[in-house]
Formats: sequence, C-alpha cells, structure tokens
Amino acid sequence: MKQASHFYDRKHWDVEEEESCYLERKLRKQTVSAVDDAVDREKLRRMRDERNRHLGAKSMVLTINNELFRLIGFNLEAEKKKIDSIMHDCEDNLDYSLNVLARKANDFKLVRAVEDERERRVSLMNAMTDDNKTASDKEFRNYLKCLAHVNNIWAAIQNELNGAMGDLEVVKAEEEHALDDLYREMKDELVLNFKRSTNSLGSLMQEENEKRRRLAEARAYASGKKQMDKTSTKSMQLKVLSHEELMRLFAGVIQDESQKEARAVRESEIHHDDVMQRMIRRQSIQWADNECALERTRRILEAERESRSGIDYEKERIRDAMQSIQENMIIEKFHGHRIVVPKQTFHTYDEDQFETEQDRKLRQVRMKSRRQSCAVAGMGY
Repeated sequence: MKQASHFYDRKHWDVEEEESCYLERKLRKQTVSAVDDAVDREKLRRMRDERNRHLGAKSMVLTINNELFRLIGFNLEAEKKKIDSIMHDCEDNLDYSLNVLARKANDFKLVRAVEDERERRVSLMNAMTDDNKTASDKEFRNYLKCLAHVNNIWAAIQNELNGAMGDLEVVKAEEEHALDDLYREMKDELVLNFKRSTNSLGSLMQEENEKRRRLAEARAYASGKKQMDKTSTKSMQLKVLSHEELMRLFAGVIQDESQKEARAVRESEIHHDDVMQRMIRRQSIQWADNECALERTRRILEAERESRSGIDYEKERIRDAMQSIQENMIIEKFHGHRIVVPKQTFHTYDEDQFETEQDRKLRQVRMKSRRQSCAVAGMGY
C-alpha cells in the first residue's frame, strides 16, 4: 500500500522558538512561504556549521598527522643514530681485538726470533771457544770476520736510526712550538682585529653623531633659532684649523709609511739581486773549478799516453803557439809586461822520503805538462 504524502517521513526542521512566533501571516500562502524561508535559512545555517566542523576536524587531523610524522621521523633518526653508534662501537671493538691479536702474534714471533738468535749466539760462542776449530778451520775464521763486519754495519745503522729518531723528535718539538706560536699569533691577531673593528664601529657611531649634531646646529643657525657669538665663532675656527692640522699630519704619516714600504721593497730587491749574483758567481766558480779539473785530468792522461807512445811534435808546436798567443793577449789586451822567469828548479826527494812509483810518474807528468809564462797582467812598461 502506497504511503500517503501527508504522513510523517522522519524529516523535520527545527526553527527557533522566537522566530516561529513571527512566521504566521494573514494568508495561509504567505505563512507557508515564510515557513519555507525559515527552513531554507536553517538549512544554510546547519550546512555552514557542518562545513565549519569539518574544516576544524580536518585541521586537527592534519595537525595530529604532522605531529605523528614528526615523532616518527624523530624516532627513526634516533634509531638510526643508535644503530650507527652500536656499529661504531662494534667496529672499534673489532679493531681493538684485531690489534690485540696482531700484537700477540708479533710478540710470539719476536719471542721465537729472540730464542733462535740466542741459540745461534750460544752455538757461535761454543764454536769460538773451541780452540781446535778456530785454529784449523779457515772458513770459520772468515765467517767470524764477516760476522764482525756485519755487526759493525748494524751498529752504524743503529746509531744512524737513533740519530734520526732524535732529529725527528727535535723536528716534531720545533713543529709543535711553531704551531703554538702560530696559534698565539692568530689569537692575538683575532683579538686585535676584533678590537679594531669595535673601535672603528665606535668611531663611526661617534662620527655619525657628530655629523648629526653639526647638522642640527647649522639648521638652528640658519633658521635663526640660535645666534653665533664671538666665542662660538672662535671655537669653530679653532675646530676647523685643528681638523686641517690633523688631516695634514695624517697625510704625512701615510706618506712616511708609503716611503718606508717603498724603501723596504727596494732594499729587499737589492738584497735579492746581491744574493742572486753571489749564487751565480759561486756556481760559475764551481763550474770553472770542475772544468779546470776535467782539463787537468785530460792533460795528465794525454801526457801519460805521450810518455808511453813518444813525443808528438805537432802537438808541441800547437802548445807553443797557444802559449805565445796567450802572452801577446795578456800584454796587448790587459796591459801586461814581460818578466824574467828564473830557471825552475825541481825539489829533490831524499831516499828516506816515501814516494811510490805511481806518485813519481804523476809528478813527472805534471812537471812536463806545465809551460812557463813570461807575461803577467798589470801596468805595462
């Protein structure tokens, strides 16, 4: 059976009691229209309240979600740090255990090596105390000599290592001292920079305040609010003169500093050039000494070959011509003059003086390869 439309269908709209008192109109149709308008307004109000409650609940849910996510992230970060700390502790324990095992293994090897060395030395001492073996066995005597030589080498190496360790400790101490000095210098420089910055900031603030004061004073004089008397005029003049004098002194200080800096740079350049010239001169002298030594060796070897194979008259003529050219060059170019060279006398060696055959041969070669010069440099005649 179809339900009638005028029956209660469980849908109703409550309106305020005060408003329901004013819904009645003169005509029934107007009353129905007023009731429908009130129902529409109630619908809008409830929809608006529902939307507001929904938005509030949504904001609360978002806040709770954000807080949950933050707590989850914080817990995950704390868990990660805890796991990293545990892993780091495990790695440290593993490294410590490995180091302990390695040290024990090395100690065991060292003990075995020391025991083997002790047994070797005991056997060697037993062999050395055996008179029959040391007197008859030549190979054993050679072995003892080699052993003594090796011990000397080991002693020298040990001394060098001790010296190197001492030098290393000295260098390390010097480095630590230098680092301490550098740290103190940096700290002092930082303190000075901080003080300088603070003072410069204070001076800037004072300068700004002074500018504002002078500007206010100038405006006051310009507007006629304040009159300048003789004392103020004189003080202003003295202030201007003092400022100009200070600027002049500051410019003089800046000029002196620049001159000192330029003088220091010039002196450093002169010192650098002097040092470079000394180094070049020293290097040239060393190069010349090396070349002279090579030439001397070449001449000695050439003289030895000539002494074995005979005199080469062509080379003798070339040497005499070279000597003549050198003498003429000394006389003409360097204003030299000729001198009378006495006859050279060779030192006689006593029979008691020790001289080997090789020394005698080299002395004869040196005396033979020398050539007498009859010209010296200086003022000519």
